[in-house]
Amino acid sequence: MRTALEARQSLVLRLDGVRVLLVEDEPDAREVLAELLASRGATVAVAGSVAEACAQLASEVPDVIVSDIGMPGVDGYQFARELRSLPSERGGRTPLVALTAYTSPQDRRRAMDAGYDQHLSKPVDADELMRVLERLTS
Repeated sequence: MRTALEARQSLVLRLDGVRVLLVEDEPDAREVLAELLASRGATVAVAGSVAEACAQLASEVPDVIVSDIGMPGVDGYQFARELRSLPSERGGRTPLVALTAYTSPQDRRRAMDAGYDQHLSKPVDADELMRVLERLTS
């Protein structure tokens, strides 16, 4: 007979083998999210800006991208538009998740119009993020 802890652990969504590019300008948030994703089995590359994300995309296209929207310089909206203009082999069709404090219905609509596939609010619920990533990469 399984214990309650064993039953709970079997329900934890895993992202084994999923390559995630995490774009987040805030170092502490970037570190916490990267650790969360890695603890669920994902291979995580991090970028602190859109320029860093674009440089990473030039060398490897991930399975999914999780990006903040409110970043200095080039923001997440512009990043999504630029990403969607690329050919698929360079990341143009890669699933893209907005993880942002901009949570109004207008913000959500703007993110989806820019090219995001999903819009999640900060602070993120870990289980919700895992469900979204699992769905987008399966």
